[in-house]
Amino acid sequence: MAGMVYFSRNTRSVLAVGFAGMIRTLGRSSAVILLPVYFLIDRHSSYMLIGAVIAVSFLFTVPMGIIGGTLADRVGRRPLFTVLPFLSALGFFAMSVEIFSNAPLWLIFLSFICTSPLGDLQRTVDSAVLSDLTLPTERTKAFGILRLASNLGFALGPALGGFIAVFGFGVLMLMPAAGNVFEGIVYTLLVRETLPDSESGDATVSSPKKLISYPSADRPFMIIIGVMIVAQLCIGQWGTTLTLFLSSSYHLSTAQIGLMYSLNGAIVVLFQLPVNRMMGRYPDLSRLIAGVALYSVSFVMFGIFSLYLLVLVSAAILTIGENIYSPTESTLVSKMAPRNRRGEYFGAYSATAALASPLIILFGSFLLTVFSKEPAVLWGIIAVPGLAACLMLWKAGKIIPKERLPADILQELSI
Repeated sequence: MAGMVYFSRNTRSVLAVGFAGMIRTLGRSSAVILLPVYFLIDRHSSYMLIGAVIAVSFLFTVPMGIIGGTLADRVGRRPLFTVLPFLSALGFFAMSVEIFSNAPLWLIFLSFICTSPLGDLQRTVDSAVLSDLTLPTERTKAFGILRLASNLGFALGPALGGFIAVFGFGVLMLMPAAGNVFEGIVYTLLVRETLPDSESGDATVSSPKKLISYPSADRPFMIIIGVMIVAQLCIGQWGTTLTLFLSSSYHLSTAQIGLMYSLNGAIVVLFQLPVNRMMGRYPDLSRLIAGVALYSVSFVMFGIFSLYLLVLVSAAILTIGENIYSPTESTLVSKMAPRNRRGEYFGAYSATAALASPLIILFGSFLLTVFSKEPAVLWGIIAVPGLAACLMLWKAGKIIPKERLPADILQELSI
């Protein structure tokens, strides 16, 4: 059992990053998943308005991702991971006060838009820190543990949030605020600075020269993140689009929706490390293909089955795909990045995904508006870009040099 969480170096810091991620997700997941329900039911906002607000929040993430990722490579990881949680806590506290006081809807939207990019930037710093702390052969396990810990928080957050929301969405917003404060304390006390020394002489170490730096000249990396963005047109509908669909079309309660997302988190906790081990014999791109394919199949099932038990089965299948895809995605980015430009590369991927997110959200919102009474058509269309991404990933494996897609030697891991 100890081998499952042991690393050849920096074990305590790796586990601290995972624990901080769990606390953050415990709070934020309930707010992110259930806040659209508040906009829809309590404030009578339309699907398109909710989608537009979320899309704008993602656009705001673009410059934050690029600047924040590059800044993490210039000034270090620690100044960011000790400050960002407390800024995020202030944002959620502001939303709580605004909801309690029945503030104008535009003001709550503004607070949401300003707070959302901070969480994305925190995840970028997490990814850079884990890459710094671990050997390449241990990185899939490290990202798997981060995801396992985060989903342990996700297993508890939406279910707890669904019941807390009964007392008001203002109370609900205090959950992520408190979680961010605790996360900041954990990071401050237990995680050191991890930025690699630019004077080490390592050929993979090169200091970024500009405040805003983007690896656009790295063609293999740009191909990979481009295909991942196509995949997100499908994968990205897990969240807001699915929540609104289940609430309005299948008439599930917030508690039922919360329990479904908690099942997702519980499956990650139970099966993330076994899935890592089972899939470790396959190349990274093959794992990404398998993960996206399972997402596509599960979304088709959501469109066919309205019985709550079968909704849970669909969510379970999707979660296995997520177990395969998510750690591999982060691992591949970390392998392709030079050592002390990891912040830049993770920030670039985050920013590119954020730039595409308005299209992803509006795509889902548009389909909800047009096909909400035809679930099979709605989710069948959503599955199409996922299947297209599978073909594109297969093609990418043929044209990208093998040295840019290093194998993950899972046999060397003590899982």
